[in-house]
Amino acid sequence: MQIITKKFLDQFNVAVGAEIVLYDVAGRKIYFFHKGPDDYRLKMVRGKRRLPIKVRKSDFRVRLNADGSLTFGDEIKELQT
Repeated sequence: MQIITKKFLDQFNVAVGAEIVLYDVAGRKIYFFHKGPDDYRLKMVRGKRRLPIKVRKSDFRVRLNADGSLTFGDEIKELQT
């Protein structure tokens, strides 16, 4: 299981004010973060059910696969825009 830390989120290099939507496959949870000037704020955690999750096109989308690898952007079928 990957621990979501500031260092982990910093690797995505998103702009201040951006929204990060992280889907954790192993935990079947979706984390919504907002990047502030100094740190990240966890806005919401949602369990993944059968229904797709709709996100904005401007959101930075990340899929944390069960093996620890990462997938970005439009390749994430669980998160629809």
